Amino acid sequence: MIREPKDIPKLDTLEGDETPNDDNEPRKYSRREVLGVGVGATAGAILGSAIGDWLRSRGSSSNTNNKVENVSSAEMIDGPERSEKEKPHTLSLLVLTDRIGSGDAEKLENMMQIVMARFRKTTGWAPEWRIQTVATMPGETYTREDIKNEVDLSRDMLSEEEKDGTIFGVIFGENVKIDIGSAGGYASPGEGYFTAGLGANTVAHEAGHMLGLNHPGALSTLITDKQDNIVQRCAFGTIQELLKTGAIQQPIYYGKDSGNNSSGNPDQYTVPTTVMGHKTHDISKYSNPIFSPPEMLYLDKSRQAVVIDHHSLPDPDKKITLSLQKGKLFSALVKLPGDHALREVFPWAKYLCFGPTVEGQAGKGGHVPFDDPKAAPEVRMYIVGEKGNDIASLDIGMFNKIGRNEDGYRDNRVALYADEQLDTLVVAGRNEDSNDPYIQFLPLSGEGGRILGDERRRNKERNDMSVSKK
Repeated sequence: MIREPKDIPKLDTLEGDETPNDDNEPRKYSRREVLGVGVGATAGAILGSAIGDWLRSRGSSSNTNNKVENVSSAEMIDGPERSEKEKPHTLSLLVLTDRIGSGDAEKLENMMQIVMARFRKTTGWAPEWRIQTVATMPGETYTREDIKNEVDLSRDMLSEEEKDGTIFGVIFGENVKIDIGSAGGYASPGEGYFTAGLGANTVAHEAGHMLGLNHPGALSTLITDKQDNIVQRCAFGTIQELLKTGAIQQPIYYGKDSGNNSSGNPDQYTVPTTVMGHKTHDISKYSNPIFSPPEMLYLDKSRQAVVIDHHSLPDPDKKITLSLQKGKLFSALVKLPGDHALREVFPWAKYLCFGPTVEGQAGKGGHVPFDDPKAAPEVRMYIVGEKGNDIASLDIGMFNKIGRNEDGYRDNRVALYADEQLDTLVVAGRNEDSNDPYIQFLPLSGEGGRILGDERRRNKERNDMSVSKK
């Protein structure tokens, strides 16, 4: 039976995008969680009229409006590419079960209601989806070749027109034996299918690959050793000095939990703002987007963004408001110079991306949809390549929650990022008339330099208190 979005029962959890949560249950974080938590259409005329002098060099702008909103960029000016591929209109799921009546198909159907609701909410993708049960033989073990054969058999039953817009997902029932290597699932976009177990996060992750998303990279000032001990809790400085001193690094995975990166390769699962980069990203929490801002920008052309050249950063008094609400400016990107320090780590790096996201509860009233006016998004930073789906998160410092006033700090804004080559410190704050956050670009030769010094000191103090001396 084909399930269209309109046919999905309007359960309370789906209709209100809310999921109950036991706030009294203590939350335990693994190393991977700690690494990330706490932390245009006709562009010329439209962009020019919408932001005008705002994009000119500092000191030359006469625009007194302190917000930049409603900038259409369905075709961004000189920005990263956005997915041109037409999204599949049908998702055909084959659930492999050891026996008919095992309940695997029912579990999958209930799970897919959540998964597809989250995709619709985050990216606008709403394919028809169907479930077909495939009974396995007793004692049979499925290999990658067996899985592909099942997909080919099902595809052969479709008309040529149906084949063009259909992707397949092969889902393992709870008692089905598989031999596919160390992966809990995998995606083969070129062959039109993915595999996963009966887990919502894994299904969403592999489906994300089918839409063109990769595993994100990361740079973090939270650093651990091979024994998973924290050797640096936080640090703040310009990105150039952090890279030079080793105070920011790619999180390394030494094979302690699962997988086979025991040689100490970069960990691909330390970005909590996306199901593509975090194994414990809980997609059942309807307050959270399931993808990061640059991934949402890549997949959803209705999201609006502005691209700023590094030669023409905004005046320091200009606030760029960012919002998860449709129809408002969603993201701001800064085009990096060709010799930027970040390219030594990620040679594909071309843009800095600042975007709103919700982690944990979206609002003080509990779980609300992430695009609800009651939600209070934070601003997070990412590195983005020309292709748009090459992405890495930047996790710098410890004090990045907007509105905090800790340790007697006299500024309610938070410092996100400092850059010598751009001569700027980027801060984030929250608007007085809404919960939407904003960012500002402050020159290091002025107010930005003072805040940079303050942030260096208090991050060092907190790091010295947090890391035990041996």
